[in-house]
Amino acid sequence: MLFECCTDFLTCDRWRDYYGCRFLVSDNGMGMSADFKDTIFDAFTRAESSLTNKIQGTGLGMAITKNLVEAMGGTIDVDSELGQGSCFEVLMDLKIAEDRTVALAAQEETDEQDGNILQGMRFLCAEDNELNAEILTELLKIEGAECTICENGEEILKAFEQSAPGDYDMILMDVQMPVMNGYEATKAIRRSSHKLAKTIPIIAMTANAFSEDIQHSLAAGMNAHVSKPVEMKVLEKTIRSTCEDERVRRYLKGETLDVDDLTERKAKGWYLVCVDGFPLGWGKVSNGTLKNKYLPGWRLC
Repeated sequence: MLFECCTDFLTCDRWRDYYGCRFLVSDNGMGMSADFKDTIFDAFTRAESSLTNKIQGTGLGMAITKNLVEAMGGTIDVDSELGQGSCFEVLMDLKIAEDRTVALAAQEETDEQDGNILQGMRFLCAEDNELNAEILTELLKIEGAECTICENGEEILKAFEQSAPGDYDMILMDVQMPVMNGYEATKAIRRSSHKLAKTIPIIAMTANAFSEDIQHSLAAGMNAHVSKPVEMKVLEKTIRSTCEDERVRRYLKGETLDVDDLTERKAKGWYLVCVDGFPLGWGKVSNGTLKNKYLPGWRLC
């Protein structure tokens, strides 16, 4: 199936500093019937056929898209014929950006100084959707990183347990998967007898981006959380932030937190904060209060 995208600038209102824009996204796929076109933007609505029944989905995608477009003051419409493909049209006014040449140049200079943190990294990834897995693999490849894809939590647990220390730098964990979900897989990894079970960084990848979902990810033993579809800038920033954590930096260098280090930090009022036995980071107690916000179930080691 082929996709085609294009953008037109229909009007320019300099008085209000807005452009009138039209976005067109078309494909030559299966298309849809006239009856289904009337309900495609309704929540939990999917076309029923022998083909669509094999494709996993909730029927929320187009409803969410419509809500987002309307929240931005725009409209969305679709033209489609069964067996001929579809064409979606989005109309909206977008504010003309100010001259950001200087700011962008400064940001590019900062990015160059920081370097590409993904270059040379090896990821163990859990992703049950074949298309998403292929896209993630290609995006990481572009950044100079390698990844091994596992289709469910049970497979990624097995792959991790059979790996040698140093085979993987980090785990990217999808949450909603068959056989064993990401939360269960992460807990199993943290409980495993592998030398790096407690220390290998794990980042959750999920469409669930509510605060309670992030808390569930952290409570399961993950280090961070990114929303799907994954944006490489966000993923790179999250990985950079994760690697700046001292515990993770030491893991990547093959070091461990020894007893003397723990004793020295505790003497200075710092404590290792744990959830289900997994060390999340350091917290400091002052006047009987922990100077950090952690999840229910944390304890001081």
